[in-house]
Amino acid sequence: MSEPPSFETRRRVKVYQMKDEGNWDDKGTGHVSVTFLENKGHVALVVKSEETDGAIILESRIRPADIYQRPQKTLIVWPEPDTKLDLALSFQEMYGCQEVWSQIQRVQQKLSNNENPSDVTNNTSPLSLTGDDFELNISQDEEVDPSPEKQSNSAPTLLPPPNINNIDTIIEIIQDVTTHPATLKEPFVVAVTKNDYIKKLLDLFEVCEQLGNPTFLHHMFNIFKNLILLNDASLMEILFSDEFIIPVMGTLEYDPEISTQNRVKHREFLRGQAIFKEVIPFTSIDLVQKIHQTFRIQYLKDVVLPRVLDDQTFSTLNSLVFFNNIDIVNHLQGDQRFLSQLFSQLRSEKCAENRRRDLVLFLQEFCSLAKNLHAPNRLAFYKSMADNGLFEVLTEMLDEDLIKSDTEYSISLKLASTDIILSTLSHDPSFVRSFIVNQRPSHLFLKHLIETFVQDRDIGVKSQTVEILKILIDTETMEDATLKDQFLTVLYQDIGLLQLHKPLERKWTPLDCAKVLDEELAFVLNATCELFAICVKQHTFRVKYFVLGNNTVRKVLKLTRLKDKFLQLAAIRFLRVFVSMKDDFYNRHIVKHKLFRHVITIFQGNNDRYNLINSAIIELFDFIRRENIKILLAYLVDEYRDVFENVNYVDTFRHLLLRHEQNIEAEQTADAPSSTPTSHKSNAREKHQEDDDDEAYFNESDEEDEKEKESEQKDLEKEVSQKLTLPLPERVPEKNFSPEKLRVRRDSFPEVTRMSSSPHALFKRGALVDYEDDEEEEGPNGSPIEHVQPYLDPTEGLQNLRNGVLGSPSKRIKTTHSSPPRSPSSPSSPHSPPHNSKTTTSSTQHTLPPNTNNNNNNNNNNNNNNSNTPPTSPTRTTNNQVSSTNT
Repeated sequence: MSEPPSFETRRRVKVYQMKDEGNWDDKGTGHVSVTFLENKGHVALVVKSEETDGAIILESRIRPADIYQRPQKTLIVWPEPDTKLDLALSFQEMYGCQEVWSQIQRVQQKLSNNENPSDVTNNTSPLSLTGDDFELNISQDEEVDPSPEKQSNSAPTLLPPPNINNIDTIIEIIQDVTTHPATLKEPFVVAVTKNDYIKKLLDLFEVCEQLGNPTFLHHMFNIFKNLILLNDASLMEILFSDEFIIPVMGTLEYDPEISTQNRVKHREFLRGQAIFKEVIPFTSIDLVQKIHQTFRIQYLKDVVLPRVLDDQTFSTLNSLVFFNNIDIVNHLQGDQRFLSQLFSQLRSEKCAENRRRDLVLFLQEFCSLAKNLHAPNRLAFYKSMADNGLFEVLTEMLDEDLIKSDTEYSISLKLASTDIILSTLSHDPSFVRSFIVNQRPSHLFLKHLIETFVQDRDIGVKSQTVEILKILIDTETMEDATLKDQFLTVLYQDIGLLQLHKPLERKWTPLDCAKVLDEELAFVLNATCELFAICVKQHTFRVKYFVLGNNTVRKVLKLTRLKDKFLQLAAIRFLRVFVSMKDDFYNRHIVKHKLFRHVITIFQGNNDRYNLINSAIIELFDFIRRENIKILLAYLVDEYRDVFENVNYVDTFRHLLLRHEQNIEAEQTADAPSSTPTSHKSNAREKHQEDDDDEAYFNESDEEDEKEKESEQKDLEKEVSQKLTLPLPERVPEKNFSPEKLRVRRDSFPEVTRMSSSPHALFKRGALVDYEDDEEEEGPNGSPIEHVQPYLDPTEGLQNLRNGVLGSPSKRIKTTHSSPPRSPSSPSSPHSPPHNSKTTTSSTQHTLPPNTNNNNNNNNNNNNNNSNTPPTSPTRTTNNQVSSTNT
């Protein structure tokens, strides 16, 4: 360790005198001293030159008047009363400036008290280097820069002996040190922690407290406050030790900003009210001391000095608490004997209520401390807790009897239990979900949680339970797909959401709607809406069947009838989530049950008041418009156009009506025929006109044809019900016939579409033409009815028709089993039906093949009437291009 600066170095100064022009004039360099001049009988500042054999540069009598100033740490300035000159001493060392400044103050104090100041000399200075009550600590690598610019950046480590006379000096030195960087504070901290300096300061505090001098007590408060603000961990370890903590807290009771009547007695609290209770005895003394120290640090930063602590010191105190907590948790976690005793007593039926409550509260604090552990250590901690039966104990804490109890004991247990569950979920929800899935078949843990939420009367318990349920049903935290599926199965099937759904099933009477609900029921209803909203967002098909099957949306929207505004808002928010899914099942459900009538009713009742309800409803309609949900747009405009047209303080509803009109125009444009039809479409229209004339002839039926039709239908039904075993006859190509000419009307075969499942095998599903805009009909159980389309593969359909598989209900077209294949050499047989007989389908249309076996007389007559009709090419048309007629 290097030698401290010498007396000459510390006292080396430059003397300056102010000129008339206002500039400082350098009078020379020398060494200053505070000297009692016996020949003059007073104390003076004497500066002797270092160049001219000790010639006196300055001799200035110290006056009792307050004329001395210290604008910088190395500068003392004063006006000379006799000569009216301004003088200044600029020190090379800050330490020397501090010594001289302290001596000047002491001389002035003695002069003010009419005492002899002769004893205030350099040899008896409280900052003299000859004293044994302090030491100067400077590292070997640190050199003192003599330049005045660098002096202010070095930390003073000279400490006077702790006595009443030096209190002011000690305060000034410590306050000066606190303004320096951390590297320059270390020498001072070393000096404080050596030679029992803190103990001597605390002894001085006891003397001051006995004297009852408030000024000295305020000084002691400032001394220890600044020691804490030095923000040094080793110094804090000493201050917060068992030996010093109570006296230190005593010094911090005398805050000068707090009056004596409002003084907080920290020592009485720590000694009397803060009681340390060991639920399970600790075997380690170091562990107990660390627990005490952690509590005291927390008390200091939260109660004693919350106003004066800076950010750095506050962070240091938090770090001490953090690392102490880690040590405490790791020690207890590794003590298997301790954990076994803890959980065995919790499961014991003979455990008294107070004892059980203390055990649960300790477990709560234990799990709360575990939040500070790093992820791997935290995982090991909760795994250890689960292996020791943590969740089994929590299941017992939430049993039915405890839920219905409102005693202080039961409420404290439920609050502690739910807080432990939240601590576990904040780390990893899979621990809790795995326990719920494996708790077959009762799943009491989840059942008790839902019952606690629905039935418990304490709002604090309910709120914590809601947070637990939100985390559990949140699928975004479910990384394991298997565990996710198993947990949702338990939620929807084994236990189901019916328990959670019960609050919504309540029947609301007019009396209920006219009054404000009690706080507990209102909280449950609001939270239930939030929970089901999460389910709708994340649980896809499972929640879809549940919500639609239990009509949950309508039951939620009934809350809009209640007087509580926040419940009305909760219902609207749930509907907003429901609509945001943009699911056709949900939208059809809304339209079918006219669920928006509840929203429109409350919107009209709210008038144009600007509040959350109004904003939520407007945003809901604006979302439907932005996303262009056509089903809901059409329903809303058709039902509530008058309501929307009367709202003019926002543009939302005007834009909504405009969007609906745009959708209608777009549909009409898509369905309308082209303004410049092709020649193919022109021919089709000409053929349609010809078909209308022919169909007018065919519609003139007689009784004979009707009887024939009934007979053919009976044969058809009999034949279709049997399995066809006849081989298909060999197909003979026809000269002027192509398979594309096959045209069968869907409505021409009503009997076939109503057949049982056996005839379906006669038609290939893959041969049907299915359009995207075709709507499926629903059967009694909600499943779509599969209509058999009488559209066949041209080749296969032709052969089936020839074999009599399909019997035409038409009066002029018949098929039989024995119909031989038509010869290719007779394309214009006199028995052929007219070419212009028209049929219509909802999909592709084809011309029926000729048949020569049945109705020869009628066919001959028909041929005579239409023998000159030229054949036309087959046409493919859509619904909008073909008019329906009866064949």
